[in-house]
Amino acid sequence: MLGSSKRHRKGNAIGDLVDTLIESAGLYVGLVEDMTHPDDERKQWNARIVVTPLPGKTAVSLDYECLSQEHGRFHSEHSVLGRTPKGLVMVVAHPHGTEMLVLREDEPGRFIAGPGDSSFPVALEIEASEKGRILHRWLYAPPGQEIVLHDVADVRLLT
Repeated sequence: MLGSSKRHRKGNAIGDLVDTLIESAGLYVGLVEDMTHPDDERKQWNARIVVTPLPGKTAVSLDYECLSQEHGRFHSEHSVLGRTPKGLVMVVAHPHGTEMLVLREDEPGRFIAGPGDSSFPVALEIEASEKGRILHRWLYAPPGQEIVLHDVADVRLLT
C-alpha cells in the first residue's frame, strides 16, 4: 500500500499518502463490493469518493458514498486524513455509531482504531499505488471480536 507517516521518495520529490491524494484530487467513481459473501453471492453497488485538498497541504477530505438504484444513497461518510506530529491520522464521521472514529496509521495505508478511539474494532485501508485509482477497504467487527474485511471500493478518477 502507498502512504506512510514516514516520508518517502517519489521520483525527485518526497511524499506520503496525503501528498499522493492531493496530486490526484477529484471525483472518483467505481464499484464497492461486499466481501462477507462467497464470490458468486457478493453484492455490488456504485461507489463515489471525492478527494479534496485542505488548507496547508497537510490533509485531504474524503467524501464517500455508496449508491444503488434500489436503495438510493444508503451509505455516506466524511473523513479527514492528515499529518500530525505522531504520523498520519484519519478521522471518520459515519452513520454506524454515535461517535466519530479516530484511526491512526499502523502501517503504510492502514489506519486502525486504538483503545478509546472507537466503540467497535475497526480499520480502514487506502491504497493509491496506481495514479488515478483508489482501493478503499473497510474492516470491522462487533465489540470484542476480531476485525474482518467487509467492503472494498475500487474507484477511478474522473475529474
